[in-house]
Amino acid sequence: MSEKITIFDIEELNNDPVSICSIGIVVLEDMKVKETFYSLIRPPKLTFDPYRYKVHKIRPQDLKKQPTFPEIWPKISQYFENSIVISHDIQSDLNHLLAVFRRFRIRKPTCFLSCTLVLAKLFHPELQKYGLGSLCDYYSVELENAHNALADSLACAELLKKMMDEHHYTSIKELHEKENVPLGRMTSSFIEPLVSSDKVQEVRMGIQKETVAFTGKLAHTKQEIEAFVEQDGMTPSFHVTTQTRYLVIGKKDYKQTRYQKGNKKIKKAMTLSRQGQDIRILHEDQYIDMVRKRTLKA
Repeated sequence: MSEKITIFDIEELNNDPVSICSIGIVVLEDMKVKETFYSLIRPPKLTFDPYRYKVHKIRPQDLKKQPTFPEIWPKISQYFENSIVISHDIQSDLNHLLAVFRRFRIRKPTCFLSCTLVLAKLFHPELQKYGLGSLCDYYSVELENAHNALADSLACAELLKKMMDEHHYTSIKELHEKENVPLGRMTSSFIEPLVSSDKVQEVRMGIQKETVAFTGKLAHTKQEIEAFVEQDGMTPSFHVTTQTRYLVIGKKDYKQTRYQKGNKKIKKAMTLSRQGQDIRILHEDQYIDMVRKRTLKA
């Protein structure tokens, strides 16, 4: 069965996370372009940003009669639902989409996530530049009208094909499985993010650090907590995953958080524990004391 792959790119009008002002989409089936879509989008605030204008040449006045994102979404949601969704910087692009979903109360689609930036760093860690233009030069991919969302999506699709051909892969799922880099995943209720481009080599080699996740209201500041985690040789995380060693519950509302039925992080940690993962759920003070004692012993 062929994979349904949706490659997209967005442009933003200003610094507001929901200021998506254009979207380009390329749908691949059997690694061939089946369909494309492009539209300008009117964001909530038509604030001019000279830096972004220099990049994409889209002005606020160009958008006054354009559809809003909630008006566009019913036309394009089919491209995202049950697809492998790819962009050249999925972390950044997904953050903007999520901001728009939250602002307009749009249900998140169910899809897998991949990224040509992550794949480029996976296959070619020796390169100095990983921007779309630089990679197009490296792979001899033609990029016309750069920073037009559809043109960038088409170039991204060609990059993906080149990388897959270069390493003899016929499907995205096969690539991620054999390279030991799990696909990201999004549903209406949760997100399992794709590994960041900076961490992809560690994940591939199986040397990714264990993580510490947090839930509830912490008594310590974010900077203090991150310092404790790094002092313990681990990585702070917003999510409970198969790499999570500890889930720490904030001191300020420990009882309420620990025993409420709806906390998704606690439910996932307990599920992983039942499946055999060595994961512990700790009070904030327990975790801090444990780290301090280990540091003294060292």
